[in-house]
Amino acid sequence: MDTLPLICAWLLTVALSVAAALDVTHHPTIVATMERLGMPEGFEVIAGVVKAAAALGLITSIVAHRATDPLGAITAWCLVAYFLMALGAHARAKDAPQESIGAGVLFALSLVLAISL
Repeated sequence: MDTLPLICAWLLTVALSVAAALDVTHHPTIVATMERLGMPEGFEVIAGVVKAAAALGLITSIVAHRATDPLGAITAWCLVAYFLMALGAHARAKDAPQESIGAGVLFALSLVLAISL
């Protein structure tokens, strides 16, 4: 894995791991955000499991040290789709831009990673 994808993969892995932990522990801020976005009750646990699985996929890709690792590419493109949907949910809820900065940054990192693999 080249330097840029490696940096993006590590940043995403850390961010996804923290986000997954907050999701599955029903952190009050996360629960409030999910409610504001109109997600069903308990959706944060599903989101947390998805984020944890993505972090594991990225860790596996990082350990493989292959520039064209298929698991890393698939994970990155799935994250692009996930965070694009998250941005759509924020737009649908008419959130202020600062409410969707996290999703925007993670979308950008995912896109850079996907394109560079």
